[in-house]
Amino acid sequence: NPQSPIEVALRYDSVYILAAAINAAGYDARKVRDYLYSMAPYSGMAGTYSFDRNGDVVGIPYASKMIRNGKIEVLN
Repeated sequence: NPQSPIEVALRYDSVYILAAAINAAGYDARKVRDYLYSMAPYSGMAGTYSFDRNGDVVGIPYASKMIRNGKIEVLN
């Protein structure tokens, strides 16, 4: 199975966040962007999301990983 439960949860949440943005703002990309930047925090399967003024997600931690010598290392 190539997908972990957290990846599934993140994709699930992203679909619902985007659907809410399109329902509120229509299909205009700028209006969708503006909606996402100003949306109330969204409580999803992976946690509570919001976006900062640069469009970066806030509230959902991420981890950078590397495989070194056959072992997974978390970089942050």
